[in-house]
Amino acid sequence: MKKISLFIAVATLFATLFTSCDNDPKKEKNAIALTTTYMYSFGVIEYYLPNLHIFAGSCGSEDLSINRETAEISGSGYGIDFILSSYVNEAGFPITTQQNQNDISFDEAFTNFNINPGECAINIWKIENGEVIDSLEIDDLEITFDKNSNWENAEYHIKVTTKDESFSFTFKGKVTKEDLSFAEIQKDNIEPAKKINENITFLENEIDYNCELYLCKDKLNAISVFMISETYLGYFMCYGSPENRSNIYGTYTIATEHNIGTASKSPGAEIYTDEDGTFLDPFPSVIAYFNEETYEEEYFLAQEGSITIEENKIQFSITTQNGSKISGTYSGELDVMSEDERYGEELAPQRAQIKNKFTKKDIKKKQTFRSLFKK
Repeated sequence: MKKISLFIAVATLFATLFTSCDNDPKKEKNAIALTTTYMYSFGVIEYYLPNLHIFAGSCGSEDLSINRETAEISGSGYGIDFILSSYVNEAGFPITTQQNQNDISFDEAFTNFNINPGECAINIWKIENGEVIDSLEIDDLEITFDKNSNWENAEYHIKVTTKDESFSFTFKGKVTKEDLSFAEIQKDNIEPAKKINENITFLENEIDYNCELYLCKDKLNAISVFMISETYLGYFMCYGSPENRSNIYGTYTIATEHNIGTASKSPGAEIYTDEDGTFLDPFPSVIAYFNEETYEEEYFLAQEGSITIEENKIQFSITTQNGSKISGTYSGELDVMSEDERYGEELAPQRAQIKNKFTKKDIKKKQTFRSLFKK
């Protein structure tokens, strides 16, 4: 019995020691709940990268009281400002895991939005009695989003390591969103209701490589592929390696994320209005059909499939949003140039659209967001 009692006593001692290690007061102290998140959605800013969205936001820990209208803060805790680019889920909520972008400051990122996907600019402020007293010097950072989040029920986690400490911030709840999108994108009711199954022979082509990018310009070679038949136009945006930009050959798989070896999945069409009416401008990749009976264009948005570029041939096979199956082939000499060669100092029409988004009027949208913590 004494041996058994001694064994129980030793086991209890070890259990107590291990429990004490798991409940390290330092770990508990730096596990911080965030209870407030304000997020501004600037939407798509890059026509050639139509699935990337820009977000900016502020969040605060549970002991802070934040009045967004007056920018008044009371209490003590932590406040966080961030700017990031991300792919989004069906709810339009960011889903891309983020890491700190050390080569650009928060202020620089906010000035020009030059943030690559998976990288973010962030400031974390320590606040006492409503006043900022310090900021964390971040060595490592990771932000992960629950991919099923929406604006009413969101979850994300921020893990931060400084020289001396580690922090874990967690938010669960409703995100207050303000939509400051540069472009209004519509996805539903773009395609005709009737599905088609077409195999198209194209008569002309135009391929531009090294298309000017605002984001990811050192990571991707944007390749614009146009094909024209008597009644159809095909437009694909493909992404090659930046190492040899004139090498446009290979197979590109339709995908949401813009990576080497992919072609853009179309997120829908931008809606714009001018003196002549309201129009749709579809994002790539897309097939357009001119209906001679209605004298209207019909659009088919590529969602799955691939396109292959060979030395004297282009061929593709895609499934569109409404389930249409479309394939096509161009055979013959390829008209290949860099974007600069083809247009000189003039910008490609698609690029001009994006450049025009950074007007004084639109910059005011950016100025609507300001840090709640940095005065």
